[in-house]
Amino acid sequence: MELPWFRDWRPYQAEAVIALRTALASGARAICLNAPTGSGKSLIAYAAIAERGGTIACYSRVLQSQYHSSFEIPVLFGKQNYRCTRFPMLTVDLTECALTGVPEAGCSCPYFTARERAKFAPVHCINHALVVHERGIVRPVLIVDEAHRFPDAVRSAMSLRVSPKTIAALAVRTPVPSQDWLLEASTAFTRAQQEARARADFIAAS
Repeated sequence: MELPWFRDWRPYQAEAVIALRTALASGARAICLNAPTGSGKSLIAYAAIAERGGTIACYSRVLQSQYHSSFEIPVLFGKQNYRCTRFPMLTVDLTECALTGVPEAGCSCPYFTARERAKFAPVHCINHALVVHERGIVRPVLIVDEAHRFPDAVRSAMSLRVSPKTIAALAVRTPVPSQDWLLEASTAFTRAQQEARARADFIAAS
C-alpha cells in the first residue's frame, strides 16, 4: 500500500486481509473479525476495502481521527462537533440546517462541506450514529469498528428525547408563555417527524 509509514505485513495481517477480500468478493453480507488490541485491526479494515471502496464507522472521535491521520481519508464527525459559520455561538446540530438536512444558500457550513468531501471519496470514516442519519453517503460495503458499541449508538440515534415540561404542556393543551418552550416544542416535533421517516427508511433498507 502507498502509505509513508507502512513497511510490511505481519503474516496474520496479510492472512486476514486476504480472507476479508475473498469473503467480500464471494458476496458475503456479514463478516466478523475478532482481533486483540494492537494487532492492527484498523490497517486490516482499511486494506480490505481500499481498492473497492467503502465506509468505515467508528464510535469514538479518537479512532476516527486515527483513521484520518493514518490513511488520509475524509472523516465526518457528528454535527455537534462543528460550529455554524453564520451563528458561531451554535453548533451545527442546533441550527435550521440540521433540521432541513441542507445548508442555506451561500453558507459554507463546515459539516456539510465535510459531508460532501466524504460522499465522493472512495473510502471515508463516519461515526456510528451517522450510519442512520446520513445513509446517503454510506457505501454498500460498511466496516463497523468498535462494533460492541454499535447497537447502543444506533439505538440512541433513533431515539427522541422530550423534556417533562414539554410533555406536560402538550398533555393539558395549555400554551406556555415562553418563547423557549415554543422553540423546544417546535424543534422536538420536527425531529420526531424526521426520526420517524429515517426509521422507516432504515428498516425498509435493512
